[in-house]
Order: sequence, then structure tokens, then C-alpha cells
Amino acid sequence: MDIIELGILSYRLEAGINAARAIHEAMINGDCEPEGWLDGLHYVLYNLSDDAKALRELTERNGNGGAGNG
Repeated sequence: MDIIELGILSYRLEAGINAARAIHEAMINGDCEPEGWLDGLHYVLYNLSDDAKALRELTERNGNGGAGNG
């Protein structure tokens, strides 16, 4: 498995989760209306979805590629 690619995806997922938590906190306790944060929340969720898909593809690629090598 490509450890560098896995590390990058792990970092991106952690950063996305932190961003979603920050946006949620701002929606609850911020000075602006919660609706003002929806674009940012959708952006974060879209990127988290892409990163989850990339992680799934990486694990499938490595799982299938290693199946016949043993």
C-alpha cells in the first residue's frame, strides 16, 4: 500500500472532520445566522465524500492487487 498516499488521505479526512466541527460550532454559537454557514458545510462534506471515495479506491486497488501475489 502506498503509505504516502494513505497518509495524505488520512490528513485530509482529519482536516475535513475538524472543519465540519468548526462550522457546526459556528452555526450553533456564532454571531451569524446558521444558514450563512451552509455553503461552507456543503463544501466540506463534498470534499470528505471525495476523500472517502479515494480511500476506498486505494484500499480496493491494494487489496485486489495483492490477492494474487501470495
